[in-house]
Amino acid sequence: MEWYNRYKSVVVKLGWIIQATETDLGFDERVFDREYKAVIGGDLSFVYLKPGRTFDKSRPKVSPYIHVPGEARILLKANEDVKAKITEAEKRLGDKHLGGARRHLTDIVRLYEKLFSSLGNIPFEDKIQTIIDNVIK
Repeated sequence: MEWYNRYKSVVVKLGWIIQATETDLGFDERVFDREYKAVIGGDLSFVYLKPGRTFDKSRPKVSPYIHVPGEARILLKANEDVKAKITEAEKRLGDKHLGGARRHLTDIVRLYEKLFSSLGNIPFEDKIQTIIDNVIK
């Protein structure tokens, strides 16, 4: 971080958090960033994203910007087939709601519609597909 700050004039570090509240100890990036700020100081700022979500109950929260091949999740990429991924996850999990992943995607749809416009009365999967298609243009 210091190298990027010093030699490339980077002033914002993007990270992600697992839990909502900050802790004194743990693996949360905020702990590391707080120590960095205390030791190095400077004008580096920190922005934290919510974790990404998978359709894997053993590993529901993951990095929002790193994809592991074979991971069951919807990606922000061209030619992503949202309906097929959701259908496959529902078959595998036997769960129409898909737990935290569905809530996470619902929050994204609500934010998108609040910022841009309603996507109308279309199926949930189509809303996600429309958002991805619009963002990837």
